[in-house]
Amino acid sequence: MTAADLREKALAKANAEGRHTAGVWYACQLRDSGMPEAEAELLMRDYAAAVPQHGRDPYTAGEALGTLKSIYKTPPRDPAPVSYTHLTLPTIYSV
Repeated sequence: MTAADLREKALAKANAEGRHTAGVWYACQLRDSGMPEAEAELLMRDYAAAVPQHGRDPYTAGEALGTLKSIYKTPPRDPAPVSYTHLTLPTIYSV
């Protein structure tokens, strides 16, 4: 599974379950895969920019990064459903 696959799942969840709930799920998947937080920040910014916005109540990069920081304070679930070594970042990110 690629990071792009996880992003697409998160975007689908956002439509069904809400942007914040999906953002929490996405951050957990990134953490559980072993992805370093700095790399996950890039993907959460991308998620925040891509998720549907609702007029006066936008889902901001700040909110997404706050969620990510909160999730990364807790240990990964075991076993991780996806290994970071098997996630591939989109080519637009150079890390």
